[in-house]
Amino acid sequence: MLDCLFLHPVVSPKPNLNFFSIIPMGVWGLAEFLRVDGFSVEIINIGIEREIDNNFSIKKILEELKPKCVAIDMHWYYLMHETVKLSKEIKNNSQAVVVVGGITASIFAKDIIEKFSDSIDFVICGDGFFALRSLVRTIVNKKVKMLMILFPMKIIE
Repeated sequence: MLDCLFLHPVVSPKPNLNFFSIIPMGVWGLAEFLRVDGFSVEIINIGIEREIDNNFSIKKILEELKPKCVAIDMHWYYLMHETVKLSKEIKNNSQAVVVVGGITASIFAKDIIEKFSDSIDFVICGDGFFALRSLVRTIVNKKVKMLMILFPMKIIE
């Protein structure tokens, strides 16, 4: 089982690979931060995977890797719809905890929590290094329900 799978969504199955498939640099840093701390991590760029394999399937990836947590970057606004769609697919095909983060996720956190709590479990606002590490540690140690009780999905203003 994989501790954390990072997914970078794509707007269309055949994106312009020179622009739309760029994973925000912070995702690479987050993955390395978790890896150095002893967690197993993978990063998948859905756009590139679809270019390489016409039969690429999120369901198949979830079955193979069995991630405990799936982190989707919602950095760019134009990816918001695809991120929500992807989170629903993850929930329909796995038991993974779904977390989103990035600039757009931070700006629209309240809306995401109110409208998409059926498919998105957590929204990390701002710098996600320590928050994501704590969340993944909690998930790996199987104490997510306790965390959700202590920190319900709401914005504290």
